Amino acid sequence: MTRTLACAFATVLLACGSSGDGSCDPSAQTGCGAGLACELVQGSSPACFAPVLVRGTVADIVTAALLNGARVVALDATGLRSRRFRSR
Repeated sequence: MTRTLACAFATVLLACGSSGDGSCDPSAQTGCGAGLACELVQGSSPACFAPVLVRGTVADIVTAALLNGARVVALDATGLRSRRFRSR
C-alpha cells in the first residue's frame, strides 16, 4: 500500500510540473509563481509544481476505528521522508 501511494504521488508530481526550463532554484525556492514550489526533476532541469494535497483517514486495521492524531509520513521517490503530517 505504501509503495503504491509513493508511486502515485511521484506520478502526480511529474504530471503536474512546468516545462522544466531551469528558471527556478530548488534550494532557494525562487523562480516559481505564487503557490508553486521548485523541485528537482530526475533527468531534467528543476521545475515548478503545484502542491499535492492528500486527503483520507487513518483507521485501525482490526476495528476500523478512526485514529485521531495519527502521524502520516510522505516519502519521496528515493524512500526518504519528505513531509510529516498529523491527522485531525
